[in-house]
Amino acid sequence: MQARTQRAVTVSEFRARLAEMIGRVERGEQVLISRAGMPVARLVPAAVPPKRRLGILKSMIGAEELEALSAAVNAPLSAREQAALEGGTTDALGIHRE
Repeated sequence: MQARTQRAVTVSEFRARLAEMIGRVERGEQVLISRAGMPVARLVPAAVPPKRRLGILKSMIGAEELEALSAAVNAPLSAREQAALEGGTTDALGIHRE
């Protein structure tokens, strides 16, 4: 694994060389930004989200469970669920109230 290096720059240098500094961070470096000799911020690489594995659910549950889940996801919403989704409310009978 590559050791992370840190580059210290002033605010004005950072501003003048923003694209270069972003490129350095993309390559794994950290940039320490200082003002009047005092550190004020550190720019670090963003965490890379893990890659999604498509179809993994099929290997975890049986065909019947997968079919039931698919039906539940594709089922139409009730009036109460639709109102909640739209930011409204319904009473105990499911009647939409403003």
